[in-house]
Amino acid sequence: AAKGTLPALTWIAPRQGVNKTLGTLGGPNSDHPNCCDVALGERLRKDIYEAVRAGPGWNETVVLFTWDDPGGFYDHVAPPMRAPAPDAQPTCFCDQPNIFNGTCHGSDPHDHSQSPYTRLGSRVPVILVSPWLRKGTVVSEPDAGTKPFSDSQYDGTSIAATVKRLFDLPEFLTRRDAWSASFDHLFDELPTPRTDAPMHLPEAPPPTARHGVHPYGTDCDDPTRRMRRSVSSFEKEL
Repeated sequence: AAKGTLPALTWIAPRQGVNKTLGTLGGPNSDHPNCCDVALGERLRKDIYEAVRAGPGWNETVVLFTWDDPGGFYDHVAPPMRAPAPDAQPTCFCDQPNIFNGTCHGSDPHDHSQSPYTRLGSRVPVILVSPWLRKGTVVSEPDAGTKPFSDSQYDGTSIAATVKRLFDLPEFLTRRDAWSASFDHLFDELPTPRTDAPMHLPEAPPPTARHGVHPYGTDCDDPTRRMRRSVSSFEKEL
């Protein structure tokens, strides 16, 4: 990025293992609860931002940070129902009741109105970085005028929908990303790119020793682990 040699589309997967050659900075930087030091995740985002900001392609680049799960914390907003199933494959059968609403279509493999894949997942954050964004932009749901359908929402496939529109690709991947709201309209609100974006972000906190102490499957006293124990106990009572 700093040299201006990025391809048109780049995916950066954080480290989930340990790189011993990096010393204290070599732990997992994927922000997974219980196993990873969030300071290393902050360091990764700082390094990515500063490399892109210093490069010649800054004014033509969008950086999107997101997470693949909510971390186990409570959210008062229930995931919406009635999103279109991605494809025509059956996802629920009569001997497998729908865990989301206790029903099952089964008899008609093309009826996806009660399929598990018609409900969105828990909310996760997204950070968009671009000189074409208005300063301080915060968006929680799409405006009516930007939705491809009246009930469209932002979801994980909004990334694919945004890529499709930014690169003017001929078609969507599935019915789901065709339905999902895109982020591309957010980059059309300024006549010229901003010039006030900082070259450097604040220093990330130093890594701690905790990130290597509690691997997956072990017991520890952080909030997400306590929540999982409570949920597991509640499930057994039910």
